Amino acid sequence: MSARDRVSRWVSRKGAVELLPAMALTVGLLANVVFLASLARGLWFFGDDWDFLLRRGVVGEHERSIWLPHNEHWSTVPILVFRFLFGIFGIAHYLPYALMPIAAHAVTWGLVYLAVRRAGVMPWPACLAVLVGAFLSSGAGAENALWDFQIGFLGAAVFGVAAVVITQRDSRWMIPAAWVALVLSLMSAGVGLVFLGWTGLHVLLRRGLAMALAVASVPALTYAVWFALVGHQVGESIPKDVAQTPFRQVEGLVAVWSVALQMPGAGPVMMVVIAGVLLRRSLPAPAFALAASGAGAYLAAFLLFGYSRSGLGEGAGSASRYLYFGIVFTLPALAMAANLAAAHLRPRPFARPIAFLSVVVLLVPLGMAQADRYADRRRAITDPLAPTLAGAQWLVADGQRLLNEQPDPVYNPDITVKLLGEAGVADALRGYPSAPLRAAGRLQVLVGATRPDGLKAPSDVVWNGLQAMGPEANGCMTRHAPSASLSIDVPVPAEGTSFRLMMPRASDVQTMLVQGKRHSPPALWRASTSNVWVSSVAGGATLRVFLPEGDITVCAH
Repeated sequence: MSARDRVSRWVSRKGAVELLPAMALTVGLLANVVFLASLARGLWFFGDDWDFLLRRGVVGEHERSIWLPHNEHWSTVPILVFRFLFGIFGIAHYLPYALMPIAAHAVTWGLVYLAVRRAGVMPWPACLAVLVGAFLSSGAGAENALWDFQIGFLGAAVFGVAAVVITQRDSRWMIPAAWVALVLSLMSAGVGLVFLGWTGLHVLLRRGLAMALAVASVPALTYAVWFALVGHQVGESIPKDVAQTPFRQVEGLVAVWSVALQMPGAGPVMMVVIAGVLLRRSLPAPAFALAASGAGAYLAAFLLFGYSRSGLGEGAGSASRYLYFGIVFTLPALAMAANLAAAHLRPRPFARPIAFLSVVVLLVPLGMAQADRYADRRRAITDPLAPTLAGAQWLVADGQRLLNEQPDPVYNPDITVKLLGEAGVADALRGYPSAPLRAAGRLQVLVGATRPDGLKAPSDVVWNGLQAMGPEANGCMTRHAPSASLSIDVPVPAEGTSFRLMMPRASDVQTMLVQGKRHSPPALWRASTSNVWVSSVAGGATLRVFLPEGDITVCAH
């Protein structure tokens, strides 16, 4: 028999059982990738991206090394990936960066499919569970799939799931291969610790304590050495409230499937389903080991997330980036539930395909809709950023005076005017439309406890809707604001202007620059006292200051 005949016989015998579900899953994951890439095309760099782009030696000097943690995370792998992409694309093109987490997302779910198949789940139930999990996780967990910075989290997922798959089969290379995968997972993000726990527990249930210790020892020791040398140098850390940790953990555990399915109460129901699967005595040992270790990782992950965000209040432990992992960790048990349901429907020839198509038609669009909404919210933040940064460069090139160094301190605090001048960044920004007025709203205005040097007192103050309370005295004018959000307008001369603003209580101050029919976005300034200096050097513009309710005093001295 020829080789061609043997292949034909194998395909005819195995095709419907093995190849068709794998092909269907491949097509589904590719569709997911194309959909996510179409959303990512409209996004841009954001937030933590700029730490990797501007402070880790990608441009300019090494302000921080590749070994220092980003917040609590060991991030050497994603920093190196950013360096590589910056060397090719700079920041002129965002899509190559955005494709990193999208590709990692697809690889993660391909590995999950391999894991559940090796654990004994039939091909079509495995295909269904993984396909739905991929779309739902890219919806409820869209922050991971649609933010290039999250290549750290999803890189940890790729290497972590790969370690689980490696330990499912006997091989003389199993232990060293698992070491490499787990160390790379740990070097990508803090969630790599959970994947280390998942792999260790899986090996413990399958192969015993000695083998589990052998697999986990080198990665755990590597992480401990890194933490002792540099990992403890977190800097300004997020506040912790240990007493709130259990509440944040339960909040996250329940939110995973409630958010993914957009059904309040779905979380506890899915947890009951998972428990039911694990309590079945007929569950084969490989299936039990994978599902139980995944459930253990699910509990451990949200304990870690809950603790790390315990000081941030309600909802902090159930952020989109964390929900993604809840779906990954619970998927093996749910795939086994799908396997049991498929076996129950076997006597009914049309029941299984109808059930398969119904689940896909109902749940895949649900994940797509959530991803689309996330992309819309992110675009609202990132669309103005490039013109703002280009505008900041224009202000510097024009020699205008600045009062601040950060064009966007709320969402992108790592960006400074100095770093925008670095080669590569400056050249790329010249290709974007410039919005100097938008940039000036942050860079040429200051609200604080001190008055910048060389600024004049205002020549005029226009009170918009405030009630007069008496004549000017000692250079001060007082008016009453009957409601919040009324404002004053102060013309800014070429030399700049500064005045003292006294409010009835400590209150954040919102400002805006106005030039004719154009204005900058409102800028919010944190004020810890009721008595602040408001200054601007945006000559030719009008400074508008929004006021709280109560008596307002403006003093020129």
